[in-house]
Amino acid sequence: LLAGIDLGVTQYRIGIVEASTGKILGLTKLKTAGFTLPHFCDALVKVARPYRKYLAGIGVAVPGFSDHRQRRVVTTCGTVPFLESCEVAEAVESRLGVPTWVDNDARAHAVGEFQFGGWGKPRSLVVMTLGTGVGLAWHVEGRLYPPPDHGAQGGHMSAILTGGNPCYCGISGCLESLAGGTAIGAAANECLARFYPSKLRAPANAEQICRLGASDALARKCIARAIEALRGAFHTIHHLYFPDVLVLGGSASLGLWPHLGPLRKWFARAERFDDRRNRLALSRLGDKAGVLGAAALALSKLAPAE
Repeated sequence: LLAGIDLGVTQYRIGIVEASTGKILGLTKLKTAGFTLPHFCDALVKVARPYRKYLAGIGVAVPGFSDHRQRRVVTTCGTVPFLESCEVAEAVESRLGVPTWVDNDARAHAVGEFQFGGWGKPRSLVVMTLGTGVGLAWHVEGRLYPPPDHGAQGGHMSAILTGGNPCYCGISGCLESLAGGTAIGAAANECLARFYPSKLRAPANAEQICRLGASDALARKCIARAIEALRGAFHTIHHLYFPDVLVLGGSASLGLWPHLGPLRKWFARAERFDDRRNRLALSRLGDKAGVLGAAALALSKLAPAE
């Protein structure tokens, strides 16, 4: 058995996973706000105790960067304060005595899709997470990228060279400032503050906007802006990685998915010299992607691919 922890900005999930099947035997959800490292370790010990003798490894997925040994969280860019410069693996191992690794959540999602998604072990698999922000990781020729301590942030690729709200990274037009869940909500709320006629009610969020996308002009406008940014990003991804499958995960992807029909067809028609076709798909792991990805991370360390 493996323990997979999806440690997010607002909540975290702890799951006990069968390594051979990806079946989750136990799942606990808790709020992240106000937590400290000792609180986190206490919760993990409580969940893991019934399975302790069978646990082979623990993986922790975080919204940030780890060191190259995947033992310490270097930074979460301020999103989860108690994890900043935190020796997570050491703290967990001291309590449970089980080998532990920590990594970026998008990287964990990518290895989880490869291991448990049922995609047939593709040569090139890319995962884009559309949640509060945008994450990107890719599994190519048996290797996971970007490296854990590399610092690459695919969500900040320039999808539209001019226009769009400024992003916290310092530029305008990056993917996260246009297609992330927070950005979609912010675009609508900016218009609502100017009394733009709409069925939306402030503060609007991405879920509400996507739900009204077929019947409300402002919702359609916000979705169209996000889709245009995604088109630019997918064009870049196509030429960089030739993905057999580009998997969309994260809460915002669920809302956007019904609106992506034309984009899916366009992506599938993108020209390739190898006679294969690009495929755009929704994550098969759903809201368990973080837990299964973290478990797959631990599995990859215990039984690395040859």
